[in-house]
Amino acid sequence: KKAAAGDVEIHPARADVRVGRIVSAEKHPDADKLYVEKIDVGGGEIRTVCSGLVAFVPTADELLGLCAVVCNLKPANMVGIRSEGMVLAATSADGAQVVVVRPPEGAQVGERIQYECGSGEEGEGLEAGIEPDAVLNPKKKLFEKISANYRTDESGVALWKHAKWTTSAGACVAAGISGGTIR
Repeated sequence: KKAAAGDVEIHPARADVRVGRIVSAEKHPDADKLYVEKIDVGGGEIRTVCSGLVAFVPTADELLGLCAVVCNLKPANMVGIRSEGMVLAATSADGAQVVVVRPPEGAQVGERIQYECGSGEEGEGLEAGIEPDAVLNPKKKLFEKISANYRTDESGVALWKHAKWTTSAGACVAAGISGGTIR
């Protein structure tokens, strides 16, 4: 039997983090710090997502390719453009560098990110049949509570606590971000 999402307060599987492919990106017409991306999230669905990455990613073309995208946040109006998700990026410990979390080539667009723990580690068996919430309730700050445990290890591998973010093709990585945070 699958656990009801409400039965488990803080669990990474409640956030619908998927492999997405950024197919286009451009600077927001009315906001200097935002990019507007078109992201294929699988199943023929293309979403518009605004990301505050202009200061860290000099050209929009650098954003193109696979990414980890949160698909069950409440849509938000970002300076006149409806943003339907969040691209996850890792920040270095000193805050000077921000890098998009990238699933490995070969990962399937639309597949959900899984969380893999080693035998005997805290959180072993994390998935436990928990399905993502339809929409993470912003009033309960669920995404903020879940993402407080997002980080990178010394090799830039994305983690939730000690659990690696994995896909059918391997682990998700923020290249060059050792011991960073992910938001």
